[in-house]
Amino acid sequence: SARKCATAPCRAMVRPGSGSAAGRCEACDEAFHIFTCMWGQVQLLRLCTLLCRNHVTLLEWLTSTGCGASTMLLSSLMCVVVPDEATISAAICSSLASTWAALPGEVDSGGMFELLVHVNLLAGLAWSLMTGRPACEGWAASGPSIRCLFSLVFFFTALARLNRDYHDTGKSATVALWLSTADALCARLRIPPRCVDALGDRVWHVALRVCLLGVEVAGLAVPLLLWQGHVVPGLGLAWMFTFALASTAAFDFSCLLVATMPFWVPPQNVLVLRWMTLASPARLGALAVGAALLGPAMLQRSGTQRNARLASVAWLFAAHPLPYLLASTGVASLAVPSMGAQLCAGELAQQAVGASSWGFVHLVSGLTVAAAVLNGAAPYLGLKTQATWSVLSNLQVEGGVTNHMLIPAWTQIFGYAAECVTITKSNVPLLQEQHTIVGGTSRLSVFRGFAERNCVQAGIHTGAALCGELPEEEGDVIMPYTIPLVELRRLISAQTMPLLQEFFVEYTHCGAPHRFEVQHGVPTKGSDSRLAEVPPWAVRKLLAFRSTAAAPHVARSSSGGGGWESSDEAQGLA
Repeated sequence: SARKCATAPCRAMVRPGSGSAAGRCEACDEAFHIFTCMWGQVQLLRLCTLLCRNHVTLLEWLTSTGCGASTMLLSSLMCVVVPDEATISAAICSSLASTWAALPGEVDSGGMFELLVHVNLLAGLAWSLMTGRPACEGWAASGPSIRCLFSLVFFFTALARLNRDYHDTGKSATVALWLSTADALCARLRIPPRCVDALGDRVWHVALRVCLLGVEVAGLAVPLLLWQGHVVPGLGLAWMFTFALASTAAFDFSCLLVATMPFWVPPQNVLVLRWMTLASPARLGALAVGAALLGPAMLQRSGTQRNARLASVAWLFAAHPLPYLLASTGVASLAVPSMGAQLCAGELAQQAVGASSWGFVHLVSGLTVAAAVLNGAAPYLGLKTQATWSVLSNLQVEGGVTNHMLIPAWTQIFGYAAECVTITKSNVPLLQEQHTIVGGTSRLSVFRGFAERNCVQAGIHTGAALCGELPEEEGDVIMPYTIPLVELRRLISAQTMPLLQEFFVEYTHCGAPHRFEVQHGVPTKGSDSRLAEVPPWAVRKLLAFRSTAAAPHVARSSSGGGGWESSDEAQGLA
C-alpha cells in the first residue's frame, strides 16, 4: 500500500518546454516547498518546547550550544521564509546534530520519531543531489519509509495499551488525563459538582470503561487501516489521537506527526495547504507567531510553554489532513492555472522509488524501519523504557515483571529494567527533580468527589525534564521514586560526577538501604563502585529509562519519548 500511495497518478503541471513527463513538475515542486514550510513551522514549535523543558532562556541556549543552535534557529526560520531544498537540508542537519547531542535523557518519543524521519529525508535529498534529480523526487523516494515509521508509532502505542492497568479506571493514566481536562472544562463553564454526582458513579465508571475500550480499538485500527490502504479513515483517526495528545506535554510531538501526514497523499493534493505555508500572509503570520513565542524566551525562563501549546493546537487545526485527503485533481490544477495538465508526478515518483529501491535510499529506509521496530519493542525486551512510543499506556516492565496481557516477562532478554533501586534522599538537583506528578485528586474541583469516592488516581507521573516549567498549582516533584540501576549509574557517573565534587545519594536496593557518597571527587569507602563506572558508549548514549513512583498504590506507569508516566508520558511522553 505504501508503494501504491507513492506512485498514485498525479495530474500535475509541467513547465513549458519540458516536452515530457520527465520534465520538472511545477506542482510537485510547489508541494515540496509547502512541506518544507510546514516542517520549518513545526521546528520552531519544537524549539520553544526545548527551551521550556531545559529551563533555559533563548540567549543561554544559543550561548551554551554554540554555532549549532544558531544554525538550527536560522534554518528553521529560513524554511518558513524561503522554503527549498537548501533550507530544509540545513534544518535537517542542524536538528540531527542537536538531537544526537541531547541523547538520551532529553529526547522524548517525538525526538526519536523526528530523528528517524530526518535520516530518511536527508537520504532522499542526498540521493536526488547526487543523481541530479529534483528535490521533489528525493522527497517522494523517502515517502514509503516515513509512512512505515508513522504506522509503527501508532502500532506500538496501541500495543502498549494492552495491559491490565490501562483498563483499570482507578489507575489508568488516560482516565487521569480525561478527568483533569473535563474538570477544567466544567469549571470554566461553571458546572457545579452536584451535576456530576447526580449521574451516579456507576454511570461514570461505565462511560470511562467504554471510552477506554474505544480508544484501544481505534488505536489498533489506525495502523491496520493505513497498511490496508484505507488512508482517509486511517489518517482521520490518527489526527484525532494527535489532537488529544496535544493536551499533554507532548503537544510538539502531535505537530510532528501531523507534519508527516502529507506523505500519504499524491503531491498535488498537498497544494490545498498553500494558504497556511507559501501565501505571503501565512509567512508573515508564522514569523509573527515565532517572534511572539521566542521573544519572551529571550530573557526569561518561563511563560512560553502555554503559548506554544496554544499555537500548536491552532496549527493542528490548520493542518488537518481532511482537505488534502479529499482534494481532487481538479482542485490541484487550479493552483497552477497557466500550465497544461499532464500525468507526471506519479511517473516521477515511481522512477525515484524504483531507481533507489536497491540502492542508498533503500538501505537507509531498511535500517531506520528496523531501528523503529527495535525502539518500539525495547520495553518488552528489557532494553529501555523511555521514548518508546508508549505514551499514557500504563505499561510496566520494571523489576522483571510486566502487566502486559500478551507479552510475558521472560521476553526481557536484556534485563536492564529488571534490577531497580528506590531513591530516598539526595542533594543532587538532577536526582531531586527526576520524578514529578502532574495534577492529582486534590487539584480537581468538579470531579473531585467522584475521584475520592472511587479511589481514582488523578495524577500522572512523569519526568521533570520532560514537563518543562511546572507551576506549583499543576504538580509536584516527589521522592522517593524507583529507577533501574543502570539509569542511576548513568546519571551519577556520566552526568553528576563530572560536575560535582561532593554529593550523596541514599537508596534502597534489594530491600537493603545503601548510601553512595563522593568527597573531593572520589567515592567514599562503602559506596557501590559500580555507580562510579561510566557505562559503555552504546548504553550511555542510546538507552534511557523512566522513573516510577515508589509506592505501588500510586504508581501509574505508562511506559515510555520517546519518547512520558510512570505513564509513557513520563517516559518522554514517549
